[in-house]
Amino acid sequence: MSVKVNVGNIAKSIEDKIKKSVSISVDQELANETAEQIKKRTQLGFGVDDNGRQTKLKPLSMSYRAQRRGEIAFFTDESGRKIPYIPSEKPTLSPYTSPAKSNLTKTGEMLESIKGIVKDTSIFINVTGKRRDGSGLTNEEVKEFVEQQGREFMRLTNGEKNELARKLKDRILRNLK
Repeated sequence: MSVKVNVGNIAKSIEDKIKKSVSISVDQELANETAEQIKKRTQLGFGVDDNGRQTKLKPLSMSYRAQRRGEIAFFTDESGRKIPYIPSEKPTLSPYTSPAKSNLTKTGEMLESIKGIVKDTSIFINVTGKRRDGSGLTNEEVKEFVEQQGREFMRLTNGEKNELARKLKDRILRNLK
């Protein structure tokens, strides 16, 4: 006598369990950890190149360093004219930076606004909100500006991607039970 085993039912059951485990595993905690990882790396002065390698952020110009120290500085506008910057008071820098450190943390607002959001089984990392400095800019506009200046930071390095994949695999396997 033979026994018929419908493997299709077993495969469907396994597929359903995996989908449920993935859905449970991609959560707000993982999104927050990923956003925090980008923030910490950037505060340490590192960005990410087009090949997914960690690289030092482009150094600050001498005039911008002077501005961050609260000294008179000169900037060149798009037409080539030198524009003086005369500070009314010494700027308040973030505790994570110094006047010469290129880590996208003059005030800390943009990096503090990095948030991870979960939608379905995807994690989105964004900068959010308006600036409190009175400039009227959003943190997204500041992010775009610094990236145009050659300071790419809002992506994961290959190593960070591998670490995220490992964490996700461990979570999925733990949630399969």
